[in-house]
Parts: sequence; structure tokens; C-alpha cells
Amino acid sequence: MPRPPVILIHGCNGSWRHWLAGWLQDADFLFGMEDESQPRSMVTMHQAKTWWHPARADVFALDYSDCRGSLSDLMPFLQKLIDFVRGQTQSEGVVLVAHSMGGILARAYIQSLNADYPYQDDVVGLYTIASPHNGARLVGAVGMASQFVASRLCPQAKDMHPLSGVVQYLNSRPLPGNIALGNFTAMSCRSRLFGFHDGVLYADDTLLLSQVAGRPVPGVVDGDSQHSVRGNRLCHGHQGAIPKALPYVEDWYNANWP
Repeated sequence: MPRPPVILIHGCNGSWRHWLAGWLQDADFLFGMEDESQPRSMVTMHQAKTWWHPARADVFALDYSDCRGSLSDLMPFLQKLIDFVRGQTQSEGVVLVAHSMGGILARAYIQSLNADYPYQDDVVGLYTIASPHNGARLVGAVGMASQFVASRLCPQAKDMHPLSGVVQYLNSRPLPGNIALGNFTAMSCRSRLFGFHDGVLYADDTLLLSQVAGRPVPGVVDGDSQHSVRGNRLCHGHQGAIPKALPYVEDWYNANWP
């Protein structure tokens, strides 16, 4: 199988530029799309000017930092961007590499959160980096004022609450069994206050468990697929998980598509 193209998906209150240090170096703006019925709904696509990581792969970056809609609202954009990348590269499927909430956005598409935009069986691999697969407990713990501020910075933040409908939906349904999966857990290094965390997530928030709602998740092998620096006292913060994870992602990619 030809080496599939990679789409990078940033997290809450992030942008495509968060990938510049490790995977893109430099990138060209390709195009933007907007839902005319919603204000501030611009989503853009960027492409690496040269092949960086993983080796010999076409790398694209999704940016939804100007979109104020929910995760469900982002589904049509993600589906159209995947269609574009497949057409651009003549590939049967794409690999999604996603940081933080980007991993939940990727899962929302793969698990058909928005029934109007069902999964098209066009993703061959998913690697998540410090993603709140079990919800973000700190989001649930902070007061209403802090949650209000978070929602202004990132309107999708409410979908990350451990009891949100999005988290409950995703963790009550299995992932497709024909997708290569990998996961890099949270940094767990901020302080001992309420347990180790990276300022946003606890490591346990980010575990992609092989048992969800008492049922097995096809393709997930605890330990073998989940790479971690849990317990690291040198705090790199939530965003710092990206450069820490990239060597693991490259090894995972090369193992699946040599």
C-alpha cells in the first residue's frame, strides 16, 4: 500500500502553527472554507512545502481556530478536507495525527458523531497526542466563571467535559477495526496539586482504553499502542506533548506503512 498522506489536527484554542516546530517547518496556505450561515466559521488547509515527518509522506494541516461552532459543526469541513487530500494525493485513505481536542474531533468523524456526515471509511490511521478521550477532568472541576472564559477562548471546550454528550457518545461505541491506532498520553508533570497533570489534562484523561463501556475497542492494545512520559517532573506543558510525541508517531507510521 502506498504511504498515505497525513493530516495534522490541532487542539482547543490552537492553530496549525503549533505543528511548525516539528513537522511542517514551513507550509503553503491552500484554501479556506466557510459556512455562510454561521459567523466566524472559517476552516483552512495548509500543506508542507517539503516532505518532513513522517519520511516520504505528504503532510497537510487543518486549522479551525476561526471556527466558533461545535465539534459536530466541524464534521462537514473535516470530511471535505479529507476528500480534497485524497484527491490531491490519489490516496485511498488518510492518516490523522491529532493533538488534544483534535483527537476527539478525529474520533467524532470516524465514529459518525454527526449523522448528516457519516464516516466514509477513508481513514487508515489515527494517532492522538494528549487527547481527552475520557474527558478533561479539570474542565469539570473549575467553576462556572472559568468554564465561561474557556468557552470564549474555545467554543468546543464544553464538549470536553467528562459528562458531555460527545464524550459519552464516543466512549459508548467501538472504533472501526480496520484503522491503525496509536496514542501518546498526557505529560502528567505540572504539580502534585490534585495529582500530576500538564496544566490541562491528567494522564488518565488521555488513555484510549481497550475496554470502553465494558466492550472491546478493535485495534487498541493497551501498552503496545500507547506511548507515554507519565511522571516526568520536567514540565513541558500541554502543548509540549507535540514535540515529545513526534518521534513515536514517526516510528508508528513507518511500522504501519514501511
